[in-house]
Amino acid sequence: MRCIDKRDIKIVSKFLGEALVIIGISIFILGFFAFISDYSNYENISYILPGGLMAAFAGFFYKFGIDGRMETRHALVLSAVAWMLIPLFCSIPFYIASTSVDPLIKFVDAYFEAMSAFTGAGLTMIQNLDAHSPTFLFFRSGLAWIGGVGIIMLFLLILRPSPTIAKLYSAEARTERIKTTMKGTVKEIWKIYILFTIIGVTALLLLGVNFIDSIAHIMTAIGTQGFSTHDDSIGFYYDNVPAQVVLMLFMILGAISFYIHFNILDRKFAVVLRNLELKIFLLLIVIGSIVICVNLLFLQHYAADDAVKQSTFNVISAVTTTGFCNADIGSFDNASKFILIVLMIIGGCSISTAGGLKVLKILILAENAWMRIKKVLLPESAVVKVRLGGIPLTDEEISYITFLVFLFFIIYGFGVLIFLYLGFGPMDALFVSATAISDNGLNTLGGTAWFDMSIIGKITLVFLMYAGRLEILPVLALIFGIVKRIK
Repeated sequence: MRCIDKRDIKIVSKFLGEALVIIGISIFILGFFAFISDYSNYENISYILPGGLMAAFAGFFYKFGIDGRMETRHALVLSAVAWMLIPLFCSIPFYIASTSVDPLIKFVDAYFEAMSAFTGAGLTMIQNLDAHSPTFLFFRSGLAWIGGVGIIMLFLLILRPSPTIAKLYSAEARTERIKTTMKGTVKEIWKIYILFTIIGVTALLLLGVNFIDSIAHIMTAIGTQGFSTHDDSIGFYYDNVPAQVVLMLFMILGAISFYIHFNILDRKFAVVLRNLELKIFLLLIVIGSIVICVNLLFLQHYAADDAVKQSTFNVISAVTTTGFCNADIGSFDNASKFILIVLMIIGGCSISTAGGLKVLKILILAENAWMRIKKVLLPESAVVKVRLGGIPLTDEEISYITFLVFLFFIIYGFGVLIFLYLGFGPMDALFVSATAISDNGLNTLGGTAWFDMSIIGKITLVFLMYAGRLEILPVLALIFGIVKRIK
């Protein structure tokens, strides 16, 4: 990638201005509902500040920018800048609500919370959630819900159909299409997303969960984000098994490809049953649940009902990269923790709200490895093609997927090394880095070890959440473009 010149900056600035207007309006509406729910509290005005400021700054970026054809490098840089800048605006309410006396810690914690919301990580630096107002918790979950589908996806919903849409859609780490046009794809995704949210909230209300908890948990379940309204997360509803079943179902729905949802709603069940990625995803849930359940039963001597509830729920939470938990993950044996790490890294299906590498990439790498083995065993003249679901893959596609996975593990290793340097144990360093880069939220740490983490640790987690959400390439495009320009 060549350096980012002044013209590139102005082209990106124009699109960034348009994005900030649209996203700012959506967040302003969210903040407005939060504000009017308790307008007697003057501090609640902070909920409308992010959207208002975004709209104001949008004018500056739009005026500075110029019209131009968006190329791939522009799309990558725009995506990287948007995901960095918008959480900055949305950190304002968290900064005001913080009780820390150190301004730097307040800022880092606030930005951490906003980045966690938009990336779908579900990690939090907020203590005593049960003591916070319903308004605060609603706004926090609402940010996560918007971030679940993607900031750029919201922007694309309004854009006129053009090659720009395809480039930005890909920059959001999504490549397959549901409809023939990219804008049609975006609209279908939002329709399904909203429909599932309404159904989920209704289901929890019928099971006796209060309104704020229902809407907050469903928004972050379908968004596979994992913010809870309680310090104990879903452990608060440990004895409400039907509510946990509903949440497990909606975590799975959020992590399944929207392509599958569209075909189910279109009654194309044969297409769904043939989908290899879905089969492997569900198989991972079954195998992971059984293995961890056995571990809890025989290694840690859990009661049978506790072993089943905790293994099943937390495996689903891990592989969907949601981050809800109904038990203390830190008390699990190391074998079970390692299985959860693997599931978090694999993640959910493509074209979903889930994080991680995605099952599809793992399938492509596995198929490529198998074809390489076959090629060694067959005569040299034999032609061996890598196929997935009967569709041949080009060498360029396989190389691209391999490159992304390589980058993922390089950044992951970087995070692990930092946490080892900060004095964390090997398993905790592996776990906390995996949960951040896969945008998960499950956590083996608690209390002082987590909330008193050094600023270096918090900044590392913010970077891992950010890079993992964008699948790293847009972040590197931004960094390399800037470095080349400086040189």
